[in-house]
Amino acid sequence: MSEVPNNEVSSLQSKEVSDKRLRLFAWGNERFVAKEPQVDGWENYEELVADPEQNFVIASTHRSDAEIQTVVTTFASKRKLGLVTHRANVQNQDGEWGLGPKLIGKDNFLVLGVNRDAAQTTEARANDRYHLDPAEMNIMARRMQDEKMTPVVAAHRPVYHSPLPDSPGIADVILAHLSGSRTILPVAVDWPGGEAAGNSHEMGKVAKNFITRNRPEVAVRIAKAIKLPEIAKDDIDLAMKVLSSESRKDLTTGEREHGLLTLRQLEDQAGLVMRALAEKLPQETRGKWGQVQDEDQSTSGDQIIK
Repeated sequence: MSEVPNNEVSSLQSKEVSDKRLRLFAWGNERFVAKEPQVDGWENYEELVADPEQNFVIASTHRSDAEIQTVVTTFASKRKLGLVTHRANVQNQDGEWGLGPKLIGKDNFLVLGVNRDAAQTTEARANDRYHLDPAEMNIMARRMQDEKMTPVVAAHRPVYHSPLPDSPGIADVILAHLSGSRTILPVAVDWPGGEAAGNSHEMGKVAKNFITRNRPEVAVRIAKAIKLPEIAKDDIDLAMKVLSSESRKDLTTGEREHGLLTLRQLEDQAGLVMRALAEKLPQETRGKWGQVQDEDQSTSGDQIIK
């Protein structure tokens, strides 16, 4: 396992100027939710940030809500992070922010998606395809550029204690393109003891683990960074319009078809991220991505930053 000394941080964002509240959240997560993460692959991160101007998107696994938190815990003292989350996780139906997100700091969140019905079941939430709004995505991209913020975003929908899903998310690749970085750092989170920390709807489990001093072990595995093949900005914008129910209705048939083709390209690129994550996970949690990884090494190889 490779390690980075506590005083060794990226030149892009030092501990002194990193957001204190987000680091406090990371401190609490490490002491109350799971044990201190065992991190492997620091050399991949250090290789990426050797260029102080290089920014990127961190794409995380999401088989537990605690996985995103664990990735934040790992990088909070090293970079200025933006936690990408669904609006329903931080705001109520009236758009009012919850106490928890306020304490962490509203500016530390990058919010996407429309508010969903408060009565919607947990299962329905897990299977809901998140709405990606072009305006929201462009705001995130601008914050990446203007604030040197590094987003932490789930590479797929939440699957709660299950293998990786067949369909990848595309918010990570869209952000990478819109920001101009075209670079993604895949970070897989695994639970060596076989049991993940509880999810947001399992706080009783989290509390019990803390009280009984049975917090689960957690491993963070940083993969090689991926440089995405370039897609023209006009094509990205058109694909975003296809995603938006508001703008899609105004497109011509030809524009819709072209936008759909670009979306397929984005999904293919998101597949590169899923393969990289799968490679860092045990075989039984890889889903179809473990099979694709074994069958086709050539597609992803050219995109990995050497």
